[in-house]
Amino acid sequence: MLLESLLPNYSWDAKLAIAVAAFAMNYVSTAKIAIARAVYWTIYSVVTCGSHIAALVGLTPEMTIATMGRELSELAGKIRSMHTLLQQQLNHCKEELDAYTWLEIIFKRPRRRDNLEILEALFFHVEGDKQIPPLVVGNTKAEVESTKLKDMNLLLVISGSDERAEEIRALAKLFEDLQKKGKFQYQVLWLPVVDKLNEQKFSLLQSLMPWYTVQQPSIIKPGALRYFREVWQFKNQTILVRLDSSGSVPSPFPLDYLWLWGELPGTSEPPSLDDITLDIIIHDLYTVDSAKPKSIICFWGGEDIKWIKELTKAINGVKQFIDFVYVSNSSIIDQTNKDDDGFIAGIGRYWEESESWRFWIRLRCIFSTVIIQERKVDIMKDVMTLLSFHGNYRGWAVFGPLRSTQKIAAAP
Repeated sequence: MLLESLLPNYSWDAKLAIAVAAFAMNYVSTAKIAIARAVYWTIYSVVTCGSHIAALVGLTPEMTIATMGRELSELAGKIRSMHTLLQQQLNHCKEELDAYTWLEIIFKRPRRRDNLEILEALFFHVEGDKQIPPLVVGNTKAEVESTKLKDMNLLLVISGSDERAEEIRALAKLFEDLQKKGKFQYQVLWLPVVDKLNEQKFSLLQSLMPWYTVQQPSIIKPGALRYFREVWQFKNQTILVRLDSSGSVPSPFPLDYLWLWGELPGTSEPPSLDDITLDIIIHDLYTVDSAKPKSIICFWGGEDIKWIKELTKAINGVKQFIDFVYVSNSSIIDQTNKDDDGFIAGIGRYWEESESWRFWIRLRCIFSTVIIQERKVDIMKDVMTLLSFHGNYRGWAVFGPLRSTQKIAAAP
């Protein structure tokens, strides 16, 4: 009856073909197995019924009416079970299509009063007979109704299942810094797209987030996940989607944009990557005093504690002329510095995990962006040299002038 109501103007063979195609498109591994099994047992049952009818003309001692009835009853049970399974999958397919279509309709409307309708379309709100709040505050697990986000500017963080704890901490710190500067007027909502849930990892990442998250990834409707992939072009690389209080959605943008420029698109005009300078690499990680003349900065790092202590003694005589910034690369160094009364911070600045992580990820973003755009940039050699120091146990140092296009000098 469901096929009859959904496809009233099609012949039955066309209805069957459309139903099979819908299963195959929306459920490519599950549907193939279920349909193949159903086809096999259906044909098997038809052949069996035919052979039993023919056998009724001349019964043999091995094939009695009771035996036939028992075998047909077992086959009927199999067919009913498979019919129920396929009917459930068809219902899921219809629900997914309905949710996807509804999101398309909502976003195509010229005017919307608020963003609540969109949030309601994204989530399941009922589990069995129980009404459940779909959201929580990540690091407190306090339950939140979607209505609390009504009339708020939202930043949707849509990601896959490969996030790391350091990335979440760095992102939280970046949002906090932008908010202090008045450049971030959003409530953040994390929407993970997860095929196979690792409960322990999900709970850990959730606990690091001072923003809103879903209770569980399964609360996001399959139709919404399809919309993320097909319309917003989510391909397992984190994207950000701004959703203002009226529900308007500018184009989604990759998280790499945030790591590269340190702010949301449209906040200010980003500089060109045709000429990569040291200022571009560190522009929001290092505060430059424009009132002072051009200065020299030294970024240095490594995990050899003995080498680090020897270097800190050797550069004491020149630290008033050069601004030294230690780029941390591991929690071991961070803890050693704290336990030893800040032996690194005594000669200059010390970047712990968040700033250091953003430094390295920005270099990778610069490299990948230049490669993708097929730009020819001379300083790319310097970027590659810097990237080669990441994870290096031995000590390394990079010197360069600020507010200048001159090349940097690097030494391992």
